[in-house]
Amino acid sequence: MAKKMYTKMLVVASEPRARLNQRCTVAPVGFDGAAYIEDLSPHNELIVERPNGRRCTVAFDYQPQPGEIPSIGPLRCVEKKP
Repeated sequence: MAKKMYTKMLVVASEPRARLNQRCTVAPVGFDGAAYIEDLSPHNELIVERPNGRRCTVAFDYQPQPGEIPSIGPLRCVEKKP
């Protein structure tokens, strides 16, 4: 069974994308900072890339709850310096 979550990140941008754990799992981030992420691990890192090329990261732990799609956050996305 895929592990899933709904998270709110403090990100403001037009159509940013979040990449999970350096894998191909990519999800859009809404204007409200919410993202629906699948295939979570016990420890996760999201890299959010904004349309202007700037990036930020957010890390969090996840423990699955059978039968639930949890809401995690809000989480602060910290800008990555080039």
